[in-house]
Amino acid sequence: MNDAAPIAAPDGTVLRVHAGRPDAPIAVEVTRGGMVESVHRVIAAVVDADGRAVSTWGDADRLVYGRSAIKPIQALPVLESGAADAFGLDDAEVTLCCASHSGEPMHVDRVVAWLDRLGLSAEDLECGPQIPIHEPSAHAMLRAGVAPSRAHNNCSGKHSGMLTTAVHLGEPTKGYIGDDHPVQKRLKAVMAEMCGCDLSGVPTGYDGCGIPVFGVPLTGHGDGDGAVRRSLSAGARAAGGDRSDHQGLRRPSVADRRQQPLQQRPAGRDRHPLPAEERGGGRVRRRRHRQGARHLPEGR
Repeated sequence: MNDAAPIAAPDGTVLRVHAGRPDAPIAVEVTRGGMVESVHRVIAAVVDADGRAVSTWGDADRLVYGRSAIKPIQALPVLESGAADAFGLDDAEVTLCCASHSGEPMHVDRVVAWLDRLGLSAEDLECGPQIPIHEPSAHAMLRAGVAPSRAHNNCSGKHSGMLTTAVHLGEPTKGYIGDDHPVQKRLKAVMAEMCGCDLSGVPTGYDGCGIPVFGVPLTGHGDGDGAVRRSLSAGARAAGGDRSDHQGLRRPSVADRRQQPLQQRPAGRDRHPLPAEERGGGRVRRRRHRQGARHLPEGR
């Protein structure tokens, strides 16, 4: 059970989570020529597989939106509901649920074929069209005069997963990104459970692809990643409901996406590999979102 106290947020106002807080002790300096052009302050937390904060830098209880960094957690209902098995999702498709893909043909074609099995099309996606992040693919489309579809959106795999659960459970597919839709209510409950937070009073917003997002303490995000890892070795789900026992995450493609690198590989000038990933000897995996949050779960 989740016994965490609610996190209060002012009603009808913008919560300035940085106001009055000390500067983060880590700074990233961006240089241009011989001058520092900008400075970015960083807060960080190292949380072990049991959810304990081992080390923190700055205000690790600050609320942050996980956004794309929480896609592996958002993929849980696809597996736990039985939807993945019902529609024969392979590991590459489950990986796409967790990925911000680059819009290459191998990504788009797979999403389109997946939606076809659901009796749907790219027009049923509510993430909106997007030019591919993969520059060669984008240039090829521009030369051919082809407009991007919703399947090109880098979140189309996540959205396809949400549609898969909706179809499997007999829920409406239209409006599945809405706060009151069963798909989003289910995702909110999973997020609260995995991160150990009561989300009833937290600030909310909307990701770039239209999905609701919730302000969660940075350490809570680390706890969620730890729960993903614990699920690999968990036994049967405890009678009282233990977030370390999510059976869906026993599927390796969610917690260890090394098996499907091409479905989410970096591509283009802004999709560079993270040095920690290269030096971690296979132990560090990253998940990031565009505002700079990165999840770096221990791989074993």
